[in-house]
Amino acid sequence: MNIGPIKVQAVPDASAVVSNPTHYAIGIRYEEGMDAPKIVAKGRDELAIYIKEVAKEHAIPIFEDPPLARGLYNSCELGDAIHPDFYVAIAKIIALIMKQKGSKAMYKADENAPKPRGVRMGKSMSDEARTDLGLGNDDADNAAPGGATIQS
Repeated sequence: MNIGPIKVQAVPDASAVVSNPTHYAIGIRYEEGMDAPKIVAKGRDELAIYIKEVAKEHAIPIFEDPPLARGLYNSCELGDAIHPDFYVAIAKIIALIMKQKGSKAMYKADENAPKPRGVRMGKSMSDEARTDLGLGNDDADNAAPGGATIQS
């Protein structure tokens, strides 16, 4: 199967993958000091499934958000910084990942400490975590987290 290795070679370097259940997957990389997160992988259909498989193999959090996935896929190319319309939604995802990492360190030291909700490494975000972040469960074509709209 020819899946476009150039589009997926950086999946292991992603901070997170944003997807809808099957059609789109976008790998996002953010490091402290960057002006904005960058697109490191993107794909549709079979390529999207492959990106999600690689993400799971590398314990990269996968966030299922169809409107956000479609918006990122349609507005950004590989290597691009994300479009400003998506800053709020992606910032919330990055904040959750950072909080998760901090929480994991806390409960390594104290096994009785509460486990973080939401992101499980290599799995999709729970509905409860999505609600906590204001990402919603809406699959409307024009809706995007953070109040952004996607122009068709």
